[in-house]
Amino acid sequence: MNIQVNLKDIIENMEIQFDESRTFINIITGEIVVVTSEELRAAEDDEPFDHLSDWQQEDRKIAIDVVENFEDYKELPTKYEINEYKIMEDFCLSVSNERKQEI
Repeated sequence: MNIQVNLKDIIENMEIQFDESRTFINIITGEIVVVTSEELRAAEDDEPFDHLSDWQQEDRKIAIDVVENFEDYKELPTKYEINEYKIMEDFCLSVSNERKQEI
């Protein structure tokens, strides 16, 4: 099954990450979700959350889905894990023509 994901959406979500958040892509739907570490921990508990505000309940439901269906999600790297120089270097080394590698 192939899904289509807008690269711009991935980049935008990676740019707005904060230290306590994790970004996932649902490999079934292509949806990109941002979940806090706190929500992921809370999702592992079976405590009721109907006392939370509507937006917090929605965030909790997303976190629960990530926890319960983890095989359907791939975590995106954080902005700190991306090394532009390493990406360029890997690309250069993947070029089969040695002369072009040096350019």
